[in-house]
Amino acid sequence: FRSSRVLDGRLGRAPNQQAPYVGDAAFAHKGGVHASAVQRDPRTYEHVVPDQVGNAREFVVSNQSGRSNVLARISEMGIGLDAKDARVGRLIDEVKAREFEGWSFDRAEASFDLLVKRVLKEVPFFFRVASFRVLEERRQARIIYDSSAGHALACADSGHGGSHIEASVSIEAGTTTATQVCTGNSPVAAVEKALRACLQQVFPGLRAVRLRGYQVRTLSGAQCSNAYGAAEAAAGEAHKEGAGEVEGDVGGRASGGVDCGAVRVLVECEGGPVESWRTVAVSGSVLDAFVLAYCDAMVWCLLQQGHHEPL
Repeated sequence: FRSSRVLDGRLGRAPNQQAPYVGDAAFAHKGGVHASAVQRDPRTYEHVVPDQVGNAREFVVSNQSGRSNVLARISEMGIGLDAKDARVGRLIDEVKAREFEGWSFDRAEASFDLLVKRVLKEVPFFFRVASFRVLEERRQARIIYDSSAGHALACADSGHGGSHIEASVSIEAGTTTATQVCTGNSPVAAVEKALRACLQQVFPGLRAVRLRGYQVRTLSGAQCSNAYGAAEAAAGEAHKEGAGEVEGDVGGRASGGVDCGAVRVLVECEGGPVESWRTVAVSGSVLDAFVLAYCDAMVWCLLQQGHHEPL
């Protein structure tokens, strides 16, 4: 497994998740009956022991999951929960409902951990994002499209004018309020920088955390949940000449976004208690979904660091 990752790094290619033996999904078990059988006797579905090739067994939680998958993941988290506990059923129902809305916990282990701990009432109040705003000022049109030239002209930048993107974020943590205004080359970059500055001001232990990257996927026709248990229809986006604003309140509707039903954003962070961790969120706008997933990533990191309340 490690040799494969080294080779992928040298070749500059992304690891193949479906590769036999060394892929992330090589020893992943998803279906309820499938997972139950593996827990009783791994030889029923695994022809080699994962440790022999440096890989690890994983029980995937999805809308196809049964009680066995959920209990296995909870056990991996070090939480002792009886199979007959009513909260297990609540977790399964919550996972299925969220998967129906477009959430996916296959690659967002940290999000599932938080879902479990929130159902068990084990996530304290660290902070809330009171508001965020993104202002984009078009100083000079820089996007030029020519059907005969295509991409080359579309990405050309004369170096004059362009746009100025500014994000302001305000968070509340206990009796402390932190507000930051930052700029970036995109709305997401500006919001991430402002969020990071606010959170690091209140929680110094997050200063080593970095955003490794994020992925966006549109979910046409789906509804979205901006907060746990709060379903909400997608919001549209208004494009204006000159200056435009995108405002939002995490957990509620935002005026910015793409009216495509919903979008799912997967965020990956590094520099914390583990090499990397991923969280996911679904919303009617990319910015809202990113903020929700990013904040969950920070909350997960704070829990791993042993925090119980704002400093």
